[in-house]
Amino acid sequence: MDTKTIADRVFQVEDAAGRTYRATRYVWLDNVAAEGHPEDWQEIAHLLMTEYGGILDPDPAGAGCFVVDGTGTRVRTVSEEA
Repeated sequence: MDTKTIADRVFQVEDAAGRTYRATRYVWLDNVAAEGHPEDWQEIAHLLMTEYGGILDPDPAGAGCFVVDGTGTRVRTVSEEA
C-alpha cells in the first residue's frame, strides 16, 4: 500500500473580530492502482488546519464556515490562495 499526504489547498479565514488566518487543507491519498499499473491516487482522509495549529471543523450554521478546535470560535472563508 502506497500512501502520501499533500497540502491540497491554502485559503484565508476570518473570525468575528476581523482577524484573518491562513488555513491549509491536508489530504491523505492512497495509491489504488494494481501493481505494475500507473499510479491512481484516491483521497482517504483530509484535515483542515490553521497556520497556528488549530483544527477546523465544519460549522453547521453555514457553508464556508468553520469552528476552531471545538472552542466555539467561528470563522468563515474569505479568500483562496493561488
